[in-house]
Amino acid sequence: MATTPTFHRWHGVSIVLAMIAGASLATHWVQTEPTDAEVLAVVDSSTPVAASTVTVPSNDPVTLAQPASLEEAVPLQILNELDDLRMDVEATRDQLAELQRQVNELSDGSFNGAGLALGNDGSSDDGPNNANLAVANNRFAAEQTSVRDALRLAGVPDDTASLIQRQQDQQTLNRLELLDRAGREGWANTDRLDAELENLEASNPNLREQLGDDAYDRYLYHAGRPNRVVVASVIEGSVADQAGIQAGDSLRSYDANRLFSMQDLRSSIQQGVRNEPVVLQITRDGQFLTMDAVRGPLGITMSVDREQP
Repeated sequence: MATTPTFHRWHGVSIVLAMIAGASLATHWVQTEPTDAEVLAVVDSSTPVAASTVTVPSNDPVTLAQPASLEEAVPLQILNELDDLRMDVEATRDQLAELQRQVNELSDGSFNGAGLALGNDGSSDDGPNNANLAVANNRFAAEQTSVRDALRLAGVPDDTASLIQRQQDQQTLNRLELLDRAGREGWANTDRLDAELENLEASNPNLREQLGDDAYDRYLYHAGRPNRVVVASVIEGSVADQAGIQAGDSLRSYDANRLFSMQDLRSSIQQGVRNEPVVLQITRDGQFLTMDAVRGPLGITMSVDREQP
C-alpha cells in the first residue's frame, strides 16, 4: 500500500516530537516546582500557559535605620524587667554559693549549723558525693570555722556564742527531720515541702538581728563567708551610671540599709517608693564615698567578696 511509508514516517515524527516535548516538560519540572495552574495547563492542552515572571533580588546593600539609643530601641518597662531578672540571677547565684558552702561543710564533717543543711538531693540527710562538689572553686571554704568560734572572734560573749550555736544546731536538726519525713511520706520536691521549709525558716531567730550589723559583719568575716557586694560592671545610662558608680566599687549601704549580700541590695531597692531619692554609700580604693540616686534597679552586675571590717 502506498500510504504505509507515509504513515510510518509521520508516526516516527510524532514519536520524536513527543519525546522532545516530554524532555522539555521534565526539564521544566526539575528546574521549577510547578504551580497548580501550570499542572492543569499541561494536562489540558487547550488551556494557554502564561509565562512566569521571576523577580531577582537586588544585591545592593539595604540600609536600616539605627536607633539613636538603647531606650529608643527597647521600651523602658522592658529594660526595667530585664534589670530585675538580672538581679534575680545574681541573688540566686549568691544563694547557691552559700548552699555550696554548707554542702562542703557536710561533706567534710565540719557542718556548724549556720544556715541550712542539705542532703545530696535536697530530700535526705545522706552525705553528698565529694566528687560532685566544687570545693576547690570555693575560695572561702578553706577559712570557714564554727559558728561559736566565729562569734567569739567577732567579739560576742562566750555565753551568747554558745546559745547561738545551740540555736543553729537545732535549726539544722529540724530541717533534716523535715526533709527525712518528706522523703518517707512521699512529698519531697513538692510545694508542700517548700511551704513547710519556708515556715521553718521564718520561725528561726534572725542572726543579724540578734548581733546587730557591726557584729554580724565581723561574724561573716571570721566565719569565712562573703560580706561585701562588689560592682562587676555598670550599664551605660543606668541609675548607677548617672550616680557615678564604677566597676570595682564596694556597695556598703543603700538608703541607710547595710549591705552584706546581693539579696540585701534587692530587698532595700524594693522598699519605699519608686524613683524617690536615696543615698548610696560605697568604698573605692579604701575611701568612703556618698552618692545620690533614685530608688529602682541600679543597672549593674555584681559579685561578692570577703573583707575584714
